[in-house]
Amino acid sequence: MRLWASPKQKNVRSLQEAFRALQPECSEVDAEQAISVCNDLGFLLMDDRLWRPDYRSAREWLERGLALLQQHRTRLRDPQQWEAILRGNLALLIARAEGRYAEAMRILEEIRPHLRWKRDLAEWHLVMAVYSYHLCRIREALRYGREGDPLLRELGMEQLDTKEGEEWATQIRARLNRPFGWLREWFRCQLRGKSPEPPRA
Repeated sequence: MRLWASPKQKNVRSLQEAFRALQPECSEVDAEQAISVCNDLGFLLMDDRLWRPDYRSAREWLERGLALLQQHRTRLRDPQQWEAILRGNLALLIARAEGRYAEAMRILEEIRPHLRWKRDLAEWHLVMAVYSYHLCRIREALRYGREGDPLLRELGMEQLDTKEGEEWATQIRARLNRPFGWLREWFRCQLRGKSPEPPRA
């Protein structure tokens, strides 16, 4: 998080230098750290809250992480977890860059069985809630949000420090949880001709 508070280019250079210093072919620890740096770079480069995102470079780093994962898979302690994280961030990228929320949700459904860290599970539920909301699947958004919020409380957090976590906490949660909020949001979708489902609490 200290990196995130610094200028973006400095952060990127620092992570790239860290990546070059690692020798994934020599040790399991370096292999895992190299994959982690690829993931961090991808996530940093696609964030658009503090700076202009670089989606192409973000994709390149996430795909480099997946390539390293395949190369060193048998040496890692939890390759499925790392693959789920990298593919999950690629799903976030296509949603953020291109608005392909349905495709992103399909990928996220595929990786769900391999997520075990509570922080990742909370993020998964709230991302699914946000993307469901954007697709006017109001019942789904409400369900995912209600499943994600208790995980946040267990972590002692009010919101996630991600774009989707911020959107859920500052906008969507309040809209859906106010009296008849889910119904209002469904009617709003109907007026825009976007709702695929009938309302139901």
